[in-house]
Amino acid sequence: MIRYVLMAATAVLLVGCTTTGTTVNTDSGESYELRRSGNSFVVDVPSTIQDTHLAILRGFRDLRITPIMHNDAVSALYEAEFADATPFSVRLSQIDRHNVHLRIRVGTLADQPRAEYLFRQFESYFPDERFSLGPDGK
Repeated sequence: MIRYVLMAATAVLLVGCTTTGTTVNTDSGESYELRRSGNSFVVDVPSTIQDTHLAILRGFRDLRITPIMHNDAVSALYEAEFADATPFSVRLSQIDRHNVHLRIRVGTLADQPRAEYLFRQFESYFPDERFSLGPDGK
């Protein structure tokens, strides 16, 4: 009996880990695909790691949240809590010079509305990609 309960629980967990996406249309007219990956939402952003880091910090400032930060030249991790003690984290990792992988995790089961809300806060500070690239596109 216990074996069947464990198998059912495993099946539920595996089904919950499927990757689905939601399109976020932002105020700036950009459209991003937030993909669910396990208990997080991920998106690739056409920006440098430095510009994305500044956008994340400005978004936190607007939310009046002071995250615990760990960052270096190619990655960053921000950890914080909402007022209701729901933890969340934001991870950045550089894909190449002008693209960053952004991962948002809210709570333990991927709270999609809050992840989208955080992303919108951050995205409002992303630089226009036409200006973040040099004249030769590099």
